[in-house]
Amino acid sequence: MKKVFISTGELSGDKIASWLVKKLKSENTEISFEAIGGKFLESENIKLYDRIENFSFVGILEIVRHLPFIFKHLKKVVNYILKENFDEVILVDFPGFNLLLAKHLKSKKPYLKITYFSPPQLWVWGEWRARSIQKNCDEVIVIYPFEIDWYKKHGVEAKWFGYPFYEELSPYFEMSKEKKNQIALLAGSRASEIKSLIPIFCEIVLRFKSIYSDVSFILPLAESIPLELVDSVFKEAKFENWRNYIRPIFDEKEKLEELSKSAVAISKPGTVTLQLALLSIPTIIIYKVSWITYCLGNMAVSVRYMGLPNLFLKEEIFPELLQEKCSSDFIFKATFNLYETFLLKNKSYLQTKEKLDSLRNVLKK
Repeated sequence: MKKVFISTGELSGDKIASWLVKKLKSENTEISFEAIGGKFLESENIKLYDRIENFSFVGILEIVRHLPFIFKHLKKVVNYILKENFDEVILVDFPGFNLLLAKHLKSKKPYLKITYFSPPQLWVWGEWRARSIQKNCDEVIVIYPFEIDWYKKHGVEAKWFGYPFYEELSPYFEMSKEKKNQIALLAGSRASEIKSLIPIFCEIVLRFKSIYSDVSFILPLAESIPLELVDSVFKEAKFENWRNYIRPIFDEKEKLEELSKSAVAISKPGTVTLQLALLSIPTIIIYKVSWITYCLGNMAVSVRYMGLPNLFLKEEIFPELLQEKCSSDFIFKATFNLYETFLLKNKSYLQTKEKLDSLRNVLKK
């Protein structure tokens, strides 16, 4: 039986890895998996070597602070993979760790097959790392179709099996046509993101409620985020009765149902923005990190936008409020204006939805 080790590092990677596992199992029943993962891989009855919750690092400074842990864990994982004699290692996103893992494994066992599924978005920044992928990875599977040509220009043959979230989201496309007076607040799946964004959400919710009493708010949360943590962050923000205004949602099906009905969303960047686009939800993208992290990243970035829908459509279809603009004042104004276009059935709101709907054809396999 073929033995495969999967290395993920965050919730989105865990989720798309479970999608790939389903595909691989359907093609070959004589295959066993072990992984660094979370609840989604667990739901596929995959044995977990370690959990993604141990790798919740955001930003350059935070990663630097955890370097001793990262290198210690890297050595441990490499030794385990070699000792257990796996036939293939599948890396999923999480390039800071996975590129190092590929390099160390290839140096010790050159003939071990290494596959990179959802490789780093080098077309955004870090183009030089394509050489590392070319040298240390035997197969590359991308999640966006245009990446095939990008990698080919950099000497890497890539494949596209489809967009992992398309099948999950497609049943909600019809539902997304009818929106209600609801705003979705998406803070992310990491504790650090929750602590950073929820205080901003508090003021926005109260200001909205003072103008539109009938507007409702939902807060989709990863199951890995303890509700006690969320409560404590709201308490620190002096908004202890927050559940009278905002409904937290943990169940995956309920999240998609309520998101598809939402008129507007406020979200951090990342793959979630593309999912919001596929559900036809006009969104405000917000992002704030330390200035050192932002400046270093800004020097290396080679694209104009952070939001994936903006990159796909080559225009700022989702307004991006970064750094000093990631404040309650700027976010409230942008969200308020967007929400009013929904209430008034403004032409600009309808045009935005039409453009978002066009993305479905691009990502349909």
